[in-house]
Amino acid sequence: MVKKKTKNKNKNNKLAALAVIVSILLSVTLFFKEIKQIYSDYSTEEFSEPLLISLKIKDSITGKEIPRLKEGISNLLEIKVSYKGAKKFVFERIDIKHIQGACASMPSGSFKSDAKYKLIYEFNKESTHSLQPEIILNPADRSVIKFDLELVGKGRFPAACGRVFAKVKYIDESGNIGYLPLVPLSEVRNGIVKIPMFGLKEEERIKYEEFQVNNSGAIKGKAKPPSH
Repeated sequence: MVKKKTKNKNKNNKLAALAVIVSILLSVTLFFKEIKQIYSDYSTEEFSEPLLISLKIKDSITGKEIPRLKEGISNLLEIKVSYKGAKKFVFERIDIKHIQGACASMPSGSFKSDAKYKLIYEFNKESTHSLQPEIILNPADRSVIKFDLELVGKGRFPAACGRVFAKVKYIDESGNIGYLPLVPLSEVRNGIVKIPMFGLKEEERIKYEEFQVNNSGAIKGKAKPPSH
């Protein structure tokens, strides 16, 4: 009788262990299936414009990842852009805008990194920087490009609680000019992301422009034909 109980107990233990193993295998399978689907969305779907598929922001001094561009310091951006279609793109310029806040003052930033492009921004100003060399996205060569930027706060920032925004300008073979906002995908709300418009006069109120997001959660660039 004791032997029979022991035998049943061992059998139940084996079944429980088997159930755990099956559950783990199913979880792993679903995980890789999801990753494969995300990769498939980015690599096989044809887009009309480039997509921002990844943006990581780090404090270049501490190396710690931060949720958004932080004013007055040096921000290191790790950017991935994807496109699959018939066009070629040249990313030629970065526009940066700082909007002052109303909090207490903060010290100016310093920088230290190996980023290929180091771009300066100043308190409550807009700045434009050409990318030298320009960045080429040719889907016949590869559908995903990666590049790093360092946005460096210059001078004093006499007020805090402000924001820093950036976007990259690109042009395609037909001369259409577009922009891609450099914001973390976590800032997407209801399928769109908003950034302040550039080029407004000082007395104008802040206005925002919207960029759409595709089914995979990537931010779409927005282009318009050249003016004649």
